[in-house]
Amino acid sequence: MKVRRRTLWTIGVAAAAAVLVVLLLLISIGVLVLPGTPAPAPVSVNSAQFTILQGTNASGNGWFGPSSFSYTGVVNGYPFKVAPGATFTVSVTWTNYDDNPHTLYSISVAAPFAFSKSSPSLPATLYALEDDAFMQIYVVAPNSAGASLTLFVTVNALPPS
Repeated sequence: MKVRRRTLWTIGVAAAAAVLVVLLLLISIGVLVLPGTPAPAPVSVNSAQFTILQGTNASGNGWFGPSSFSYTGVVNGYPFKVAPGATFTVSVTWTNYDDNPHTLYSISVAAPFAFSKSSPSLPATLYALEDDAFMQIYVVAPNSAGASLTLFVTVNALPPS
């Protein structure tokens, strides 16, 4: 009988410890806020400015269209707010306007943001005249509460030399 009681006691303490660890983790990343503690002001992402490093097709146009474009305005979902240090996504639909396949080799974002990953992962090849190659870019917001910023993204489609 003592063994069962001791086992139940051990399981109960372990479960309570696990719950405590999860709660502390949620508080530390800002998901849960202690009563009386104001939540940090969100980061406002005003727009996303893209630069594409790419070659040109036979018509002299970029493989993926213009070498720069912007996501701005309410119609594109900007500005939006995100918790400091949180990860958010920016969706892009790529079209390869060339007769040859081309690869997206890398993505970088300007500080104070940080690139996390993309889906599909890089390198990602887009085949000739392929439409609607959808990509999610995962970005980590800066920890600067209340900041109002523009996200600058550079996508490199030039083959390594």
